[in-house]
Amino acid sequence: MTNPFTVRAEVPPAGRWRWPVWAGYAACGWAVLYGCVLLAIALDGGPLFGLPHGAWVAAPLLLAAAVAAAATVRPWGRRLPRRAVSAAVWTAAVLALGSSAFVFLNLIELATTGTVRDRHGDGDWAGFIERGCFAVGAALLVATALSWRHRTADPALAAAGHIPRGR
Repeated sequence: MTNPFTVRAEVPPAGRWRWPVWAGYAACGWAVLYGCVLLAIALDGGPLFGLPHGAWVAAPLLLAAAVAAAATVRPWGRRLPRRAVSAAVWTAAVLALGSSAFVFLNLIELATTGTVRDRHGDGDWAGFIERGCFAVGAALLVATALSWRHRTADPALAAAGHIPRGR
């Protein structure tokens, strides 16, 4: 016999959208891979965006972003304060987005002229690839931050792996 006053956890229907857990893994993988690439560039003495020591700054930040993204999908991340993890992932996303600032202009230039040039008129394919990698990372980190926020919004349902309705 059912009681109309019984409180039950809402279980989403089978076809309902679930926030992707894979985004945290993908963001972590991207940050580790690109952080290691930038670390190798820094050790070789190469620049990032034409800045001589830019890779030395970006590499540790990307490795810290990898730890923040991993905290959203690993069990030890649930023991950390929710706001701290969220702030770390959003900060990494904003920094990655800022690093990809001119990729949209490069895409327009590529579509109209068929090439990518810097302000001196020389080819800038390396800068285009650097900015494109940061744009991909920004998208992955935003997806990770949104997924983390929605998956941890209601502790009772988050523990069961479900998303509350209306969020």
